[in-house]
Amino acid sequence: MKDIQCILSTTQVVTIRPLRLEDVPAIDAMHDRLSKESMYSRYFTAQKPSLTSILEQAHLSSSRGAGFVAILQNQPQEIVGLAYYVCSQEDIRVAEPALLIEDRFQGQGLGKIMMDYLVCEAQAHAVGYFQSYVFPANQRVLRILEHSGLPMERHYRDGLLEVSQYLGSMICIQDAAHLELSGLANELNPTNLVDVG
Repeated sequence: MKDIQCILSTTQVVTIRPLRLEDVPAIDAMHDRLSKESMYSRYFTAQKPSLTSILEQAHLSSSRGAGFVAILQNQPQEIVGLAYYVCSQEDIRVAEPALLIEDRFQGQGLGKIMMDYLVCEAQAHAVGYFQSYVFPANQRVLRILEHSGLPMERHYRDGLLEVSQYLGSMICIQDAAHLELSGLANELNPTNLVDVG
């Protein structure tokens, strides 16, 4: 998918683009800026992932998944958001999404935009379901999932909330009204900035 730009509620301009191998050091640096709460909510541990793990995300083939980063317009070397999905080895139509937003950019609409972007990319590669594992207390992520427009099924398992979402009900690219709301209108006109505040 094309790079897109959006204006957050703080008026900062952010670009979302595909994850590249050269992004690994900047992603590692972003983890160093995260709070323990954000780290634990994402990884279920306060310890950041290894460089090897981040490299695996950057090396995902289109048949195994996809990843995207959010960068600041005025600081393009600084990554403030990471989103990716990895397909199940048992069924490539099912994938587990992951979303990580730096603390100072949480609550500004960036997580929803990146999630919508991720859904569109997954649909384009015939992924039919997202299966997420979330702490029940992680209301911010649960709100993003709930507001995605996708049907949800929830089940508790080993202290976590397992959320299954069917991707086929969300129309991407063709529905201009949806794109305007989701921050993806730039797919129709990449020169525009979309205000998602």
